[in-house]
This record gives sequence, structure tokens and C-alpha cells, in this order.
Amino acid sequence: MGQLTDRVATAVDHFGGLDPGHLNAGVGSGCGIVGFVGSLGAALAGDAIAVHALCPSYADTALLAPIRSLVDGGAFPILDVEDVADAFFQILDSDATGECWFVV
Repeated sequence: MGQLTDRVATAVDHFGGLDPGHLNAGVGSGCGIVGFVGSLGAALAGDAIAVHALCPSYADTALLAPIRSLVDGGAFPILDVEDVADAFFQILDSDATGECWFVV
């Protein structure tokens, strides 16, 4: 399992792609985060600070309850929270920086 160190992990999540009206904003913000994480990760690597984005699809939490009927049976599976947590600890164990970790 991962251990907390002097490294930094950034978690990002949003409900994108539910309807075409929000597609442009979701794509734009997602691309911005990917670019920001890559740039900041490279800039801070020399200071032994890692920056990552944790990008899960839909996780089975209370936040999902109001829209669950929209995502059930869709293109992305509904994840167990433990799967997202496992990915987070993989990030903490990683020596890399500036990466997006997709959990699907």
C-alpha cells in the first residue's frame, strides 16, 4: 500500500459527458487539467514534488445516487470505491510525476 510522503497527489473528478449541452465544458476542463498536471509535474520534479490527476469514471458513492439511472448500463462501468482508492495508493507508490491515472 502507499505511504504518505513529502510528495503531492492531486485528485480530479467531474461528471462529464452526461448530455451534449455540457460536453464542451467537460472536454475543455479535462484538457486543461491534463495540460496543467503535465506542466506542473515537470516544473516541480526537481523539487521532489509529484503532481498527478486521478481520473476515475463513475464511482459508487452517494454523489452518484441522483444520476445513477443516467449512467447505469452506459459506456463506463460504475466502480467500487476501493478500486479508486487502490489507484490513489498506486500513485503514492509511483516515482513518476505529471501523469493522469485513469480508472475505468
